Amino acid sequence: MPILKQKHILLLFVIGSVLLLGFLATVFLSSQNSVSPTDSTSDHQPDKNDAETDGLQLYRNEEWGFKFQYPKDWQIRQPAFGSAVSKFNMDVEPLFPHLPHPITINILPNDWIERVQKNFESRDIAPSEIQVGGIEGLGYEHTSEGLSQIDYLFPRGEYWIVVGGKKQYKDALDGVITTFKFLK
Repeated sequence: MPILKQKHILLLFVIGSVLLLGFLATVFLSSQNSVSPTDSTSDHQPDKNDAETDGLQLYRNEEWGFKFQYPKDWQIRQPAFGSAVSKFNMDVEPLFPHLPHPITINILPNDWIERVQKNFESRDIAPSEIQVGGIEGLGYEHTSEGLSQIDYLFPRGEYWIVVGGKKQYKDALDGVITTFKFLK
């Protein structure tokens, strides 16, 4: 075999190996940020009302007082991002999301929500009313970072729970909202 052809084969082998290692490292690192369905900030003991439904997993968070179901082939990533304002945040996302933060749950203080609402008002974005688990909330459809977004805001005393997502993931977001329950 000519030396030039051997060098090409060796070069292709090295490039393929590097690409494979990069892919495996990405999968490994992304799995380090995900948590199992019932992981939360406190212990969870399933009760008869927490049975998983076909095709859905259950997430329960005792500290912030909520639970919901999400697609079985999706994962939880928490925290979803670093923030000096957010008290807690998490993403609910497919194993290989196409967009950043497909569905996000964010706990924010009242003063921050006031700013968000003023921003929506200044952009002529009117809220719709929504009720989940007996809690009245506000819904906003808007554009964020060039992507269509839907956000639902629920007051919880000194903070608000914001459940939102990209409009491209509306079916999954609707599934989270319809199964969302407040524990306290």
